Amino acid sequence: MINLNTSNRHWVHIALSLVVLTFFISIFSILNQQPLPEKSYAIDSTKSIFSDSETVPPDQNQWKDTPLPDDWSRSAEGIYKWYRFELPVSAVTSPLAIYLTYTTRPASVFINNHLQFKTEVSPATTARTWGQPQFVRLYNIEPDKLLHNQSPKKLTVNIMLATNQSNSGMLGDIFIGPEKNLFEAFNKAFFIKVTLVKLLVFAMVLSSLFVVMLWIFRRNETIYAFYAIAVFLWAIYSFSHIPLQLPFSSHVWEWLRCSSMVFWSITISLFCNRFLNSPQPKIEKLLVLHATLISFILIFIDENSLYWLGDFFFPAYATVLGLYPSYRMLSATFKRKSPYLTWLTMCGMMVMLLAAHDITVMAHWMEPWKGLYLHYSALVLLSVFNIILIKRFVSTLNEVEALNTSLEQRVEKKTQELKANYEQLHHMQREKDLIFERERIMQDMHDGIGGSLVSMRAALEGGSWNEQDICDGLGTALDDLYLMIHSLDPYDADLSLALGSIRRTLENRLRRTEINLHWVIQDMPSIQGLSPAIVLSIMRIMQEAIANIIKHSNASEVIIRIPDNLPDIKGIPDPTVVILSITDNGCGFNPANFHHHANISHHNGKAHYGLSGMQSRANKAGIQLSIQSENSGTRVQLIIPILLG
Repeated sequence: MINLNTSNRHWVHIALSLVVLTFFISIFSILNQQPLPEKSYAIDSTKSIFSDSETVPPDQNQWKDTPLPDDWSRSAEGIYKWYRFELPVSAVTSPLAIYLTYTTRPASVFINNHLQFKTEVSPATTARTWGQPQFVRLYNIEPDKLLHNQSPKKLTVNIMLATNQSNSGMLGDIFIGPEKNLFEAFNKAFFIKVTLVKLLVFAMVLSSLFVVMLWIFRRNETIYAFYAIAVFLWAIYSFSHIPLQLPFSSHVWEWLRCSSMVFWSITISLFCNRFLNSPQPKIEKLLVLHATLISFILIFIDENSLYWLGDFFFPAYATVLGLYPSYRMLSATFKRKSPYLTWLTMCGMMVMLLAAHDITVMAHWMEPWKGLYLHYSALVLLSVFNIILIKRFVSTLNEVEALNTSLEQRVEKKTQELKANYEQLHHMQREKDLIFERERIMQDMHDGIGGSLVSMRAALEGGSWNEQDICDGLGTALDDLYLMIHSLDPYDADLSLALGSIRRTLENRLRRTEINLHWVIQDMPSIQGLSPAIVLSIMRIMQEAIANIIKHSNASEVIIRIPDNLPDIKGIPDPTVVILSITDNGCGFNPANFHHHANISHHNGKAHYGLSGMQSRANKAGIQLSIQSENSGTRVQLIIPILLG
């Protein structure tokens, strides 16, 4: 494979664009060549005369020999120009027709001074039928009845052609013969010169509307707006080659046509500056002001002058104005070496060349029957721009897809990194939790089992404990160990499950002292943040409360109830907390006497927690402790929020 650098690729694009554009110009030239009908009689010489009358001029008038095609540019000596030729009767076949290859106005046809076809030309018709063909069917032609008196073996054909507003006109070759053959040739020529132009104008209007829609959705890209305006103005100019009835006068149409040509060149300049990303505000304002001023002046010009200006002056003037964007585009093409810019510039050069060709044709510096090419170039220019637009869209789509792919890869990479970081943090947090749990268990063992064992050892060494005291001390140590073990179970925010694990322990302790335990547990909400440390704190508070009942209350019954929610000010239980209550029917006490006791005291060598120890554990766990005592008994409440931590 041959690898080309940027400079070489640029020249390849220039060469390729020139080949393609040359090919299209050749096609335009071929399209304008009139197909010759078969089996028909060609008229290449006539007699002609100018006249203001719509009746056939008499023979004695000064008819002049006139070869065809005939072009009279600004030299008309009357409203109409008449053409006459004679046809041998032997050439007449039925059905008969006349095929006019080029006309500037629809023609009327007379056979032996009898009107066969007459056109009605409306002053509001837009069409300049420049080089357009015309087909006339000659109905009910009977050669024997239409024979001229002086020429019994010939038919005399008179053609009346109106001059246009610039006193100009043109008549091309004439063919007369069988209707079928002539109609086939006419159809081909009419499609090329009329139907194809209509299709191109329709395509320009559609393209303009489509690009306007793009601009509506992308207001910041004014290049689309100027392109749409330029194409629409070009369509207005091309309308002059299409027969079309308008709801306003021909004077208004001529003003619109001339103005559109000037604004078309200005809009092309604005479009090119945006395409190059190089607006020139001062020059652009002067161009727009200049076009507006010319358009205003044209309002006061008469229709005939506007017609001439629209045919000869303004096409040339618009082409001269087009030199400015052409120069900018051509300079940028060789500097930037962009393929899109190269093709668009070459198309612009083609439009300039074809515009110059049409100007010379309309100025009659070239044979006018060669035809006009500019409106056909819209096909190439629209195709190139739409291809650029599509490639730009596809390129943008590819960039978006590439960015999405890159973004997905980056997101995946970051996801993996975050996952690894999360796993690392999770591992570190787990290690931290384990260290925290070890320290907590060690502290609990030191405060609970450790304290009990130390007290027992001191008592044994001092000889102050008997066998029953040792059994009680060991039982207390074992109970504390059970609490620590049960607190480590995964309760998943279910406090009732955690309390159920120590129920048997509490029942056994109370049973030994002949105290009945009533355990009332109902459905309760989940408690978020119920950690092992909090569970152990609740268990130890309950354990201390039961120990106090056994030692001091002389109670016969204990009720543990959960939930035991208190009503709020409206008499409705507070849904944000769960209340655990421990109630006995003992002798009661005065809680105020114990507020300032030490957390831990020793009695008979056994360590136990006082009320202040219970309060301390409740505070650390984020739980509210409430103690109510009367002569009829004591009630201890743990008010636990359902959202802990």
